[in-house]
Amino acid sequence: MGREEQEESTGGLLESLRAFFKPEAIAIVGATKGVGFGSGLPRCLIENGYRERLRLVNPRKKEIAGLEVFPNVCAIPGTVDLAIVIVPSRACTEVMRDCARKGVKAVIVEAAGFSETGPEGKQREREMISVAREAGIRVIGPNCIGVVNTSNRFVATQVRPESLTPGRIAVIAQSGVFGNIVLDWGPENGVSFSKVITIGNRSDVGELELMEYLSADPDTRVIVLYLESVQDGRAFLSAARRVSREKPVLVLKSGRSEAGQQAAQSHTGSLAGNDTIYEAAFRQAGVIRSDNFFMLFDLARAFALQPLPRGRGVGIITSSGSLGVQTADACVNLGVRIPDLTESSRKKMREQAPAWMSVRNPLDVGPSGLFSEGLSALLTDPEIDGVIGIPVLPSFVAREFIDSGIPPGELLGPLPRDLIRTCGKPLLLAPVGNRKWMEILRAAFGDEIPLISSPEGAAHAFQAMARYQEYVVKSRGASAQ
Repeated sequence: MGREEQEESTGGLLESLRAFFKPEAIAIVGATKGVGFGSGLPRCLIENGYRERLRLVNPRKKEIAGLEVFPNVCAIPGTVDLAIVIVPSRACTEVMRDCARKGVKAVIVEAAGFSETGPEGKQREREMISVAREAGIRVIGPNCIGVVNTSNRFVATQVRPESLTPGRIAVIAQSGVFGNIVLDWGPENGVSFSKVITIGNRSDVGELELMEYLSADPDTRVIVLYLESVQDGRAFLSAARRVSREKPVLVLKSGRSEAGQQAAQSHTGSLAGNDTIYEAAFRQAGVIRSDNFFMLFDLARAFALQPLPRGRGVGIITSSGSLGVQTADACVNLGVRIPDLTESSRKKMREQAPAWMSVRNPLDVGPSGLFSEGLSALLTDPEIDGVIGIPVLPSFVAREFIDSGIPPGELLGPLPRDLIRTCGKPLLLAPVGNRKWMEILRAAFGDEIPLISSPEGAAHAFQAMARYQEYVVKSRGASAQ
């Protein structure tokens, strides 16, 4: 495909998926009163400013939340961009027929009870999707919670207000509950999202088209995938290669074991496949694989918030020698270099360091109070491509300093904020301590510096960033030839 053809194809894709993310008129089919998705979703959308765009459908209700309720989609006056369907699976095909008659462009089917349940459910899914395809309707689901777009506060599921803080990480997940989990977990762990999309059984729209959509999304800097299977391996490789040249793609692929594969089959009807093949395919496509949930979002935070390193040389600064050693071991095991500091950097630190302090990489400043100075030395050292910082302070010491009048944000000294922002090197913090210490560090360093869950996690994140930078340079060079 030539460049012009690819741009035309991308433009058509963006338009076909627009209604999922920026709908003008939204029908909620199955809206109700009381407790549950049917009542919670309308309330949530009204709170987010969508009252005037909502069209509620329920043949047994006349009014919900002060809004008129229609007996079916066809009875709604005017146009409908998006229908969110939360009725039982046995009723979904007829709802889809109504959407086709109405000219609805996009449908999110949140109901379960389709191909993930066996032959009867699979037949229901085929019938429903056949209606949609004949009418040119795009479908997300079934068996999902649909879309959350933080940039305009559009949601297809109930979320807390703090979960809608705009971020740069987009998530595509097969599991609906996974989407809810990350939206609940993120705000308390310094993770914000641009989009969260759950695709369930992937009867129509799947991860391939969504990756392409997000590659062109100005609000998204890194794309995270939670997958139980890949529908079309070759198509996935092709799409992932294209997208990875533009933005990092991170994946948590479950179903590695036989037990996990069986669970995936019953969860979203997925055939998980051979894990060795997936591993090789991801590497070929430049996709970065994570082993677990926490590592996945350590990587996502690093990619979303920091520049890529120019090489594999990392500087480590810590106030705990043992944690510095563990981090160095993890880096070396991952193929990351721990270069010696230049003589200029060593001289700069010797002029300030107490006699007991060893001026080398890792740089253990201990209780010297020189964390800020050491950080500056590493960030300006030409041998260092990025820095892992491990700021630790016993809580009783921090409390004594604060009680003596030192502001919490200055416990590490006057931080080189301008240098951190302009040096072009990634800084990853991997603090160990209680919740109060984490809050102090977030306030001191700001939202742009990721707090990684462990020193070893920071080593993994730096290695992944360096490997991705090498992939981008290589792939772009090859495409230019």
